[in-house]
Amino acid sequence: MRRWIVILLALMLALPLAARGEGADVPVETFIQRSGIQADAAMREKIEAFLREKAISAPVLDMIDDALLQSYARHLSEDLPIDYAALLDAPSQPMPEGAKILRLAVLQPQGASMESLLADFERGLVYYDENWPVPEDVCRAQYAGTLSDAASAALLKRLDGMTLEDQCGDIVGMEFGAIRVAVAWEGGVTRCMAGGDGVSEAFLDGVGALLATGRAAAQGEL
Repeated sequence: MRRWIVILLALMLALPLAARGEGADVPVETFIQRSGIQADAAMREKIEAFLREKAISAPVLDMIDDALLQSYARHLSEDLPIDYAALLDAPSQPMPEGAKILRLAVLQPQGASMESLLADFERGLVYYDENWPVPEDVCRAQYAGTLSDAASAALLKRLDGMTLEDQCGDIVGMEFGAIRVAVAWEGGVTRCMAGGDGVSEAFLDGVGALLATGRAAAQGEL
C-alpha cells in the first residue's frame, strides 16, 4: 500500500504546474496544523516557498500522511536539504586526487523499483530505500538515520576501491534503467552511469556493497 501511495503522489507532483494551480494560494496553515510545528514568520516563508516549489496544493497535501509532513517540517526548520537534485543533474567532472567527498548517491534499478542510498558526510545523515530514488526526496526514504563515524568510514572505504567515470559501459537507449553513482566533492560532482554488457562485475559488486552498507547505516546497525 505504501508503495502505491508514494507512486500516486509522485505522479501528482509530476503534473504540469498549470494543471496543479500555479499561482494559487498554498495551504500553509494546513501544513502547520497537521505537522504540529511552531512557525514564526521566517518559518512560514520557508513553508510557503517549499509548497510553491513543489506545487503542493490543498488536494495534494491531503494525500500526504502526517509522518511525511512532519519530516518535511523538521527538514525545513533545521535547514536540511529535502532533495539532492544537483547530485543527479549537475555536470559531471573528473574528481581530483585527494578531493574531500561531501555527499554520495547510489541508485540501482530493480525492475519497476529503484534501490537507492544518499549519504551526506557533511551533515552526518544517511537515507536508504529499496523502492524509491531518495536523492529526489529524502523525506520519503524508508530508512533515515545519523551517519556514524564507522558507517562513514565504511562507505568511503567501499568508494575508494571503485573507479568513477562519466560513463561506464554502454547505456545508450537505457539511461533511465542505468545504475548511477554520484559523488559531490568541494568544487564539483563526479557521476557514473552504468548499464549494458560493458559493466564489470567489480563495479556491480561495489555498488551492491555500497547499498548494503548504506542500508545498515540508515537502520542504525553500523
